[in-house]
Amino acid sequence: MSLLTIVKLELKFISAQGMTSLLILLYPLILMMVVGPIFSNMGAKGVTIALYSTVHENFPNFESQELIEFDTKEGMINSVISGQSVLGILFTTDESGRRRMYTYFDPQKEVVATSLAMQLQGKLADLSADLVETNLVSIHGSMKDLSKEVDGQLQKIPQLRANLKQNKANLEQLRGSMQNSDAVATTNMLSQMRSDAIGMSEGISNMRQKLSSWEDTINQISTYDSKLQYYDGRLAATDSQLFTLQNKLNAWDIQLQQRIAQLDSAYATLGTYLTIVSQVRATSTGAAQTQLITVENGIIDSRNQILSARNDLQSMRSDIQNSQAQIAVARNDIQSARNDISNTRASLQTTQANARSDLSYTRSQMDDASNKLIIAQNNLEKAQANLNSFSVLSQSMNTYLVESSAQLDSLDQDISRTQTLLQSMKSNIGKFVENDPRKYVPLKLESLPERRTLRPIDSIFPALLGLVSLLSCLLLPPIMSVKQKTQGLRFRMKLSYASTFSIVIGKFIGDYIAGLIQVMVVALLGAIFFGINLSANPLAFSFALFLAPAVFTAMGTLLSAFVSNEGSAVLSSLLVSMPMLFLSGIMLPIEQIQGAFKTIATLLPLYNVVEMISKTTVRDAAYYAVENYFVVSVYTFAFIVLALIFWHRKE
Repeated sequence: MSLLTIVKLELKFISAQGMTSLLILLYPLILMMVVGPIFSNMGAKGVTIALYSTVHENFPNFESQELIEFDTKEGMINSVISGQSVLGILFTTDESGRRRMYTYFDPQKEVVATSLAMQLQGKLADLSADLVETNLVSIHGSMKDLSKEVDGQLQKIPQLRANLKQNKANLEQLRGSMQNSDAVATTNMLSQMRSDAIGMSEGISNMRQKLSSWEDTINQISTYDSKLQYYDGRLAATDSQLFTLQNKLNAWDIQLQQRIAQLDSAYATLGTYLTIVSQVRATSTGAAQTQLITVENGIIDSRNQILSARNDLQSMRSDIQNSQAQIAVARNDIQSARNDISNTRASLQTTQANARSDLSYTRSQMDDASNKLIIAQNNLEKAQANLNSFSVLSQSMNTYLVESSAQLDSLDQDISRTQTLLQSMKSNIGKFVENDPRKYVPLKLESLPERRTLRPIDSIFPALLGLVSLLSCLLLPPIMSVKQKTQGLRFRMKLSYASTFSIVIGKFIGDYIAGLIQVMVVALLGAIFFGINLSANPLAFSFALFLAPAVFTAMGTLLSAFVSNEGSAVLSSLLVSMPMLFLSGIMLPIEQIQGAFKTIATLLPLYNVVEMISKTTVRDAAYYAVENYFVVSVYTFAFIVLALIFWHRKE
């Protein structure tokens, strides 16, 4: 019997098995039609969030979630308990006035609730960064302008002091020439002095207006400090949530450790039972011995399952410990940001206090100087009114000149103190302006524009094709081999003097064609109904599509050499497929697998099949799939060679 004849016979036999073949062949298609729509419409759209807030402030909106506001905390909690809402948020202030945010959720919905809480945390962090950056840059610019104004006023002070010195010299000159001056000359000089006094009064008035403008600018610091306090409160609330999550992870780690200990105890107990059964079987014969063998095999399978479950729990515990470390890093970053905000607030408050003190003292000095100028003007008016009486004028003018000279000396001292205060204000403002405000802005996490956005169905499609290849191609050869043996077809092949090579290769090709048709149909369904892009690397994807069913068909052909009935065929397929499902990255991310298991996982056929399909479709990296092509090809060849060896021994 030729190889081609055996291939045709295998395909006819598969089609003739009715419901058995139909279930094996249609199961992956049904899986695609069920999983496809689910992953095409995944997302948190429409999830309800309950909010109770005691702070009258706009709350950040989610893009596609429904936000329900409650008037009481109990109403918010009852909404979560009843299932109406997935996540409850309490937004309030503590005794110190700091804003705080608390979350409440059903433990059974912790995955969705935690995702929403992290989304809210990201929105709050971005909002805080934008507001801090805007406000700090604004006040930084205002303080620069204030520094320039102070410089301008400081430059005017020397001229003002020169005018005072000149006025004092004029007074001395007036006193010296008082006896020789007539009324007209004295009147002209008094008019000039009044004009000078009015000019000085206007200068002081302008400086008062500038001081009022500076005071408004300094008062804005309180607004910025309040906003910084608000952002600090939000960061503190986020840190509290992370701390709560960290405690829960610690509790889960302890529970996992306890479960691992229980599994170890069960594993040891089964080992004891296995020893007892082995001893009893050694002394038994006949049907009892057969039953004991069955019991012994069952205990061995149970021990293997317990060992596999223990390894999975140990892997989960490692993942939890990694998450704890990441949360600790996040909390340290938040604490660093809060320290930066605290330092900034302290600097702002110190600058504001110093500026207010300097402004208050300057304003007091200005008021004193203004009062003295008013007194001087009044004295000038009195002197001018008494010019008709020269003797009275002489006495009054002499007194006035003495007082005016003393007042000018006092005013010169006041101007010196004002100059010192303005220089101190300039120094304090300069220290604040020296620092770049952007270094206090929290970092914003953004994605590179080169990052591709995939739908859930795009991400799961390579794993789905690999799963279809595994489920159909691995189970089909053992089931068909058992049915061929039951129906006598294998015996007829022996009578035809067909070689073991022709039988094994013929069965492999026939089963491979059936599996290839399934994988191709699933790929077409994904492209037609769910928009999967298969045209990025058509040649590379076609090669991957032909290799995927080949390796699992070869593995199934090898298993068919060891099975004797349909039950053992199914169990052996499960025994081979289940570890691959957990270790290949389909059930658990392979990045979370640690130690030697990660190395083993990267060598499994299913992992390389999924990677091969992923790189040639959604990841558009066909060049990097060469290694996976090689691994899958080597597995296919090795399984076929081993199948030939064991089939030859069996025959």
